[in-house]
Amino acid sequence: MYDRLRPQPPSVPPSLARWVNLADRDDLVAARPDLTRLFPGADGVLDSGYTVDNGAKPHEATFYLTKREAGAAIAAAMG
Repeated sequence: MYDRLRPQPPSVPPSLARWVNLADRDDLVAARPDLTRLFPGADGVLDSGYTVDNGAKPHEATFYLTKREAGAAIAAAMG
């Protein structure tokens, strides 16, 4: 998936103020919690490295949204 991102090399959109990355190690799509090496220049924007446990449905979006880290990021964005 990463290799198909355009433009190459992938970068953080300039309008993005904060990107919080959550990953379940069993989620085949989001299994890499730390994205800093994949998105150079994202210092100060990318808040990466959160590993969560979504149980039997590792890719389930609603499971990600119930995590404390997701709630804190959403609350901060909402002001």
